[in-house]
Amino acid sequence: MTEFTGPVALLDPGNFSPQYTANLCGSLAEMGVDVTLITSRPQFGEMPSPRGYRVENCFFRHVNGRGHLGSRISIHVHARMALKACAYPFGLARTKRLLRSAGQPGILHYQWAHIPALDARLALAMRATGWRVVATAHDPVAPPPFSSLKQKQAVRFYRSVDAVVHTARLAEQAEAELGIPPSKLNVIARGDLGVLRGPKLSREQARARIGITGSGPVLLFFGMIKPNKGLDHLLYAMPQVLQSNPDVRLVIAGEPVEKFERYAAIIGQLGIAHAVVARLGYVRDEDVGPYFQAADLIVLPHTQVSLSGVAWVALGFGRPIVGTCVGGLPDLVEEGVNGFLVPPASPAALSQAIIRALSHPEELASMGAIGRERFEARHSWARTASETLELYRRLMNTHPG
Repeated sequence: MTEFTGPVALLDPGNFSPQYTANLCGSLAEMGVDVTLITSRPQFGEMPSPRGYRVENCFFRHVNGRGHLGSRISIHVHARMALKACAYPFGLARTKRLLRSAGQPGILHYQWAHIPALDARLALAMRATGWRVVATAHDPVAPPPFSSLKQKQAVRFYRSVDAVVHTARLAEQAEAELGIPPSKLNVIARGDLGVLRGPKLSREQARARIGITGSGPVLLFFGMIKPNKGLDHLLYAMPQVLQSNPDVRLVIAGEPVEKFERYAAIIGQLGIAHAVVARLGYVRDEDVGPYFQAADLIVLPHTQVSLSGVAWVALGFGRPIVGTCVGGLPDLVEEGVNGFLVPPASPAALSQAIIRALSHPEELASMGAIGRERFEARHSWARTASETLELYRRLMNTHPG
């Protein structure tokens, strides 16, 4: 097999998975691969510093970031989405010009396809010039509204690429629901904590770092606050949890991409404001570790999800999980081993699982340790990059299908 060291272009137009792409790009670069990350300025926070790879901000130049327009629409979700949709074709055109200037064909690796019908056109155009196209399907099943239309576009996009990367369970789902042939599916596990790994802190040190007082159990709901995350179901579960353990606190940490007022109203109606700590806003990379290390249990009440970066981070920090039986969560959460799984949209099931977990603190700590041990044994960015590079080499050494 002919050696392949690039060019490789990783495409994350909206900067949706900055830590994932930074870790993958950096690990490939350490293996001698010529890597360029094609992305946009982050809407919140800063990008991880590039380790041996280039960054080209081809997308959303006047929408994301700190410019006048970007700052004015940052709090208007629908306006921002509309402007991004209008700007997206220009980003694809810049990407196409950049790839054609590379001098030789290589690998275009999609992390996210925002408008699949247009992305399919770019994929087919680049394949016609000798490039091979890979897509990591972070979120293969389209959420409502317009899920049927979105799914048809997704099918068109995945048919236009040479290979699709998934976890094992999502590969089965993609084959069944999107009709992706098994020959295109490649199971490659996500790497370790990478750029999110910070200093190891005790629970008390972590709580002091993020300003959480008291010694009672802490539940953590972390990440962007969206309807599919199921925060309302967790809030409705809290009264029963508090009856069992009045010292429990729920920490909500993340950036709302919907109005938080409806959750605030639920908190007020249930009379649980004394037990809820809301830290709304983007959480910087250096603060991610303290939040997880301050918690006793991570709760993921998702009603719909594909891959869960939060579950992955939780296991990396040795924190057990109560999650729902949706998407890729069962790939990560092993019932009774590193967490508990419950049906989605069931506050009663959530409360019972949380009460069960908190009633045995020593067992809960042991579950966290087992989760971290298994996570470290299975997840490594060096291994992920090696398997990804092997896929690239195989594609570049075979005739396109």
